[in-house]
Amino acid sequence: MIACPQLLGEVRKALLDPRISSRYNITPDEVDKLCRRIKEESIWLPDPIDPPRLVPADRGDDYLIQLAKDGGADILVTRDHHFDGIVVPGLEIVSPRLIVPRLGT
Repeated sequence: MIACPQLLGEVRKALLDPRISSRYNITPDEVDKLCRRIKEESIWLPDPIDPPRLVPADRGDDYLIQLAKDGGADILVTRDHHFDGIVVPGLEIVSPRLIVPRLGT
């Protein structure tokens, strides 16, 4: 896993959103523990600065492609439909549904 401060901030914000935290009974302490673990166990990189414009539907997602490339990733796993149909040479963009069966091999 490759991560950066911006990505960790998005994870924290999403998990603490009342719609998510109340639905799944997620506590702020659990979010803090997960964020610490992500930081400790990921390839930690600085936030990409001024990434190229590649995700037409959401400029805020461009950094994720740059982060993956900066970290030498072969695959970007996302459920975000803004990435549907985007082609980046050297980077496969797939949904979790498609990657999970491949992890068992």
